[in-house]
Parts: sequence; C-alpha cells; structure tokens
Amino acid sequence: MDAYQNGPLTLGIVARMLGRSVVDVVTGWPNSGPKLFVSGGTSDDRQSSAQLLERPDATYVVDAVTIVELTRIGCQSALAVLPKVYCSTKTLEVLEDSLEEAQSVGENGHMFDDDGEMRFVEYSSLDKERRVAFLQATVEAVRAHCEVLPAYGPEALPEGLENAEEALEAEEYSALLLVAELDATLLTVDGRLAQLATVTFKRPSVWPQVLLMHAGSKGMIRPRDYRQAVLRQFLGNRTFVSLAAYDLLWMTLQGGFTLRYGVQRLKEYLASPDTEFVSAARVVFEFLSLLAAHHSQVKAFAELLGHLVEGALRHPSANAEWFLAEIADLTGNLVVSTAGEESPYPPLEKLREVRLNALGNALAQAVQAGLALSARPDQRRAVKLDALKCTVTPYLMFDGNVPEPETAVIARVEPPQSPEPSGP
Repeated sequence: MDAYQNGPLTLGIVARMLGRSVVDVVTGWPNSGPKLFVSGGTSDDRQSSAQLLERPDATYVVDAVTIVELTRIGCQSALAVLPKVYCSTKTLEVLEDSLEEAQSVGENGHMFDDDGEMRFVEYSSLDKERRVAFLQATVEAVRAHCEVLPAYGPEALPEGLENAEEALEAEEYSALLLVAELDATLLTVDGRLAQLATVTFKRPSVWPQVLLMHAGSKGMIRPRDYRQAVLRQFLGNRTFVSLAAYDLLWMTLQGGFTLRYGVQRLKEYLASPDTEFVSAARVVFEFLSLLAAHHSQVKAFAELLGHLVEGALRHPSANAEWFLAEIADLTGNLVVSTAGEESPYPPLEKLREVRLNALGNALAQAVQAGLALSARPDQRRAVKLDALKCTVTPYLMFDGNVPEPETAVIARVEPPQSPEPSGP
C-alpha cells in the first residue's frame, strides 16, 4: 500500500503484488491508509468529463474494476445512459472467473495479526451467498450494458503502449488496447490507469461519479440512489469524491455507524491539504443550514458543529478568521430563527430572551471547543450522535453512550441499505 501511495501503480499491479484479484482489491480496499485514487477532482477535470459525457455518438470502454465499483455502489444501471459501451473479453473472463471461484469456495475462516492483536475472520454460508450474488450482478451488468470484444489494438500501437504490456495486468492492458483500437473514452475507477491512457495515447477518460451525475441529470438513477452511491464511495476511502450539502444531510440522517464514521471521514477530508478549503467550508455552511431546518437536539447540533469546526481549522491553509466569522453569522441567524419572533407580552419576551441566550451559549461553546481542539495534536474522538428513526423525519440526537474509538478499528464501511427516505 505504501508503494501504491508513493508510485504510479495501477489497481491491477496492486492486486498482483498482494496475490489477490482486482475484485478483492476494489471491494476490500482498507478504510484507513492510502485512498484509492480515482481522479484529481479539479473543477476543470469535472467540467471536461461532463462535456465528454454529453456526446451523443461517443464510445466508451469499461474495465473490470469499474464494473465492480459500480456494482458495489448499486449503480451499474447507470451504464445504460452511455450511447455505446465496450469491454474486452478479458474483462468478462476476470469477472466470470471470480464468480466461479466464489461458487466453489466453502465456509472457512482465518486468523491474522493486527498491530499485535490476533483477529479472526469467518467466511460463513451467508457471506458466500452475498458474494456470489454480488459477482453474479457484475457479470449480468456486462451482459446487459456492454458489447464484449476481443482486444487486439490498432495496427500500429501508440508509442509507449508496447512496453506497458509487461508492466500491466492482462485485463487492464486489454482495456487500453480496446480504447486505442476503437478511439474510445476510458471509463474507469482506476485513476492511475486513466493517467496512463492520457499520457500514452492522448485518450480522455471519465470516472464513476461523473457518470452518476450524468445519469442522474437524465433521470436514469434516482437522487436517493445517487446520494447513497456517493456516500459509499466517500466511506470507502476513495478520492476524489465530490460532496454536496444534501449528500452530507443524507449521511447524517442515516444514523448509527454511517453517521459517526461519516463525520470522522468528513473531518479528515476538511483537514486534508488536498482539499480546497473555501469551497469545502461553503459546503459545510450549507449543510449546517439544511440540518438546522430538520429535527435536531440543540446538544446534538452543537456536538456536530464542534467536530466540523475542529476538522476545518486543522486544514494547513485554513483562514480561521474568515471561517469563524461565517460560523458566527450562521449560528447567530439560527439562534434568532429558532427562538422565534419578538413578543409584545413581556413574560413571553423574557422567555424568548432566555432561549436566545441558552441557544447562543451552547453553540458558542461548541465553536470554542472545536477551535481549542484544532490547536492540539490530532486525535480521533467519539462522535456522540445518532438519528432517531421512529419519527416522520429522522431526528438527530446526542448519544452520550458512544464509546471513544479504539486506536485501530476494523469496521464495516459499507452503509446498510436504507429504507425509503422521508426526508430530502
């Protein structure tokens, strides 16, 4: 993983080094450590990719890791929005081989060392059933949305592609051959492979999230499915994942592990030097405003506010003065709107003023706590929040029983399938 973080390794090369399949690499990418590089995520990248997807007669080549990723996030149907999608016979072969292997493997378990602690992982009959169903879905996605072709490449291989055969895995090399042969656009979750296609033979590429945005704009996937997919990518340690305020609201209202782990990931995202501070901060402001319009305990809102202030102010380029001024304006407006209008009846007005002061003090203390923590060494602390779901709209609440996180946590990072939302 260190080699992946510090070098230009593709996911196929990582799989070879680990002795695993690319399916295992994508579905089992660790939730800590190096992020799976998908795209640089600049505004120019997003704009150019969006323009590429608007072409009515374009052809696309998709590789195995991308089929797996789209299936993992439940949006393989988004491929239907593209005019023509191809994949190599090798891509289908990799997926079918993984399916055949999963069908033949029985129940088992293994032990491993995790920083000095022995842990046991069980592979039960239920695990097998889920894995077989998942891999069957990847194969069906190819058969439903892709034309499968053998990859021979053009008569004259582009300079640099000949030598790539020795370094790349056979399946990803076949995808590049097909791109060159068809003069197609590469659709891939592997940002390193996309860079290779651009550098080697000047072919453009797009990544899954911009495909989902395009499919959503065409009505091919529902907003709920898009937000769930984005959340799965964000929690799955991918980069780059573009988050909007409504995506964060959706994450918050899921409650449980999704909420708490998601807030931890959001704090890390805000503090990352790779994050554009001002644009990320504006998303946070919009998110807090949206959340304030939903049912929330004051203590819960303050808990979340403190965490976000801490994360944002850990950014190496954070403009603390501007950020805190914006937060002060936002919380001030929230306090006034929550306390209600002035009353001509003195006893009621006195109660309103008490409410104003109490709300203002609670939020101010949360901001000051976040500011103080941002100056200390970074240490993950508990996110004491949950969502109460027995109401019409999920209700954000403070949960003081949430334990402090362990130093190393092995946890399920996939958010559970959520019921039909009653919120946005």
